[in-house]
Amino acid sequence: MTRRWWLILGAGWSWSVASAQPASVTLKNIRHDFQALNNCAPVTAMTLLGYYGASVTQAQAAAVMKDYPGDPQVTSLELASYLGRAGLQSVIRYAGDAELLRSLVAFPPARAGEVQRLLGSDYSAAANWQHLRAHGEQDVKARPRDPYAWWGLAKATLRLGNAALASDYFERAVNLGVPTMYYLYRKEAFEAWTQAGRHSRTLSVTQRALQAFPRSKELQYFRTLAGRAVGESGG
Repeated sequence: MTRRWWLILGAGWSWSVASAQPASVTLKNIRHDFQALNNCAPVTAMTLLGYYGASVTQAQAAAVMKDYPGDPQVTSLELASYLGRAGLQSVIRYAGDAELLRSLVAFPPARAGEVQRLLGSDYSAAANWQHLRAHGEQDVKARPRDPYAWWGLAKATLRLGNAALASDYFERAVNLGVPTMYYLYRKEAFEAWTQAGRHSRTLSVTQRALQAFPRSKELQYFRTLAGRAVGESGG
């Protein structure tokens, strides 16, 4: 398969793209299939690979990407890795918006240089995290009781190297209220608490989440790390 580029974007904040766009674009070779439970990554893979001419079902993709039948979690990195085997290179970035997506659809980039041109400074992962942090700071000022705004700010802060401050932001998000399922798909709070030495917090939250999702390998991993750290510290 010809090597192509695709982009994973996190939505929620503005991302300006100055490009002339046609009034409408129709993408061909888009296959439809009803998504099975927790099969968002496999059905995404099916759609993308089908667009580029490869035939794969969501069941086939799930069998490769998931650790066991019914596994509810496939990360964006795992999805990118799976697509990479079929010749699709991936760029995972955040703070995307509809305008950028329209530009990418109107001018489907097949080469790295075109992807970089469309993304500008956000092609750099570090610059993109700074972008996300800046918008996160605006969001928490505008919506101080929005747990998802605090989570987004916390994630950017963690990726920029300040685990202690990120831990505080994650704590605020948790206290404001995120659903238990959030911990199944998003592990950044556990990363921050682990790096900041707040292992008791990881233990308490993973215990609650594992009651709902006992086979989650990510939850088990962070709970094991925290348990070992607490045991080694004697507390």
